[in-house]
Amino acid sequence: MKNPFTYSNFVTGLSFCNRIKEQRELLEFITASQNVLLYSHRRTGKSSLIKQVFQNIKEQKLDIGMLYIDLYGTTSEKEFITRVFQQLNALESNTNKLLNFLKNSINKFSFQISIDPATSSPTIAPSFKAADENLILKKPYGTA
Repeated sequence: MKNPFTYSNFVTGLSFCNRIKEQRELLEFITASQNVLLYSHRRTGKSSLIKQVFQNIKEQKLDIGMLYIDLYGTTSEKEFITRVFQQLNALESNTNKLLNFLKNSINKFSFQISIDPATSSPTIAPSFKAADENLILKKPYGTA
């Protein structure tokens, strides 16, 4: 008998089993712009649940921007920022619009643009000057 469970990657669609209540609750949180924290041991299906909810949003053609950023293994602020900007690029369909927005908003770093060899899609990675890395993460004056 073939094992019906998949453990090596995300499980969505027909392979995704149940969790109807959790999917419904997550969609309610998302549509209400409510923060939510999913916490569990590794390899228990959190990412698959999120990917399934994203797939449901696409199928229902809801006007909700979705962004999935895998931060596992991130060891520095620079790596964190790089991953966030890489995924923002995937969300933003017009790369020039994104570049102009970022260049006008923050002028203390530059961008490296390349083509991802696996997907053939453009990739944008920020390049920081060593002295300016903390400026990007600095809270605005007067905030807690």
